[in-house]
Amino acid sequence: SKIKSDVIGRIYERLIPLSERKALGQYYTPPQIVDLIVRLTLKDPNAKVLDPACGSGSFLVKAYHRLLELKGKEKATNQKEHQQILNQVVGVEINQFPAHLSVINLEMQNIAFKSDQINVLVSDFFDVRNFGFNNHHRLASLDKGDARSGTYRFFDAAVANPPYIRQERIKQKEKLLQLMKHYGVKLDRTSDVYSYFFAHVSNFLTPHGRLGFITSNKWLEVKYGESLQKFFLANHRILTVIEFDAGAFEEALVNTCVVILEKEKDAARRDTNVVKFVR
Repeated sequence: SKIKSDVIGRIYERLIPLSERKALGQYYTPPQIVDLIVRLTLKDPNAKVLDPACGSGSFLVKAYHRLLELKGKEKATNQKEHQQILNQVVGVEINQFPAHLSVINLEMQNIAFKSDQINVLVSDFFDVRNFGFNNHHRLASLDKGDARSGTYRFFDAAVANPPYIRQERIKQKEKLLQLMKHYGVKLDRTSDVYSYFFAHVSNFLTPHGRLGFITSNKWLEVKYGESLQKFFLANHRILTVIEFDAGAFEEALVNTCVVILEKEKDAARRDTNVVKFVR
């Protein structure tokens, strides 16, 4: 309970064969980068936070402690405080095993108190339109009709390391393109899967809600990046773009960047925004 990062995920990463993780595009984020993204994105002690590809819970654990910090606390002093913070963090993970690890990770953040509800949804994020969690299940399932369920429609912050899947290997591309059409978002057909994560997550953000992702930096360089850049500029203030001289991921042969966005309807505020480019 004194370790404020995802130790379980580090172990899990070493247990799963590299070939399998590459097939799923799963690379676990270094804790320093998780901390950086959470600090740049999460500013409100009452914020609801979403990780749409939570893996074993690195961002969720860091968000838990960031919320404590913003509330001026070192740790929760009673069960109500502990549960209140757990209620503010929501994760989605397509694979059940790492989703279970996220639940364990969050439960371990204060082992002095019982955790009645932990909001981790086992689902393909692109199938999610609303978040309803049955209070009787720690590992939550999507529940659209139960009036007793807590419903999360909008989030104040979203943080993630989306999967690294190139466009040639996206099995559900037509479904994703239809979803983008529903939103009125035009993304290039050759976009990597993280582009669709940006657009779908943005739909769940409150006005002025912040998004912090670490992704491939290809959207800054290649043709499909133009459509993603236009989406950013038409819907957000781009606050910060951070590129790395060295590889952020030990086993992934891809150059990465962190981008921090803030949802903004006011075109004048978007157009007069100054972006911080950080190397």
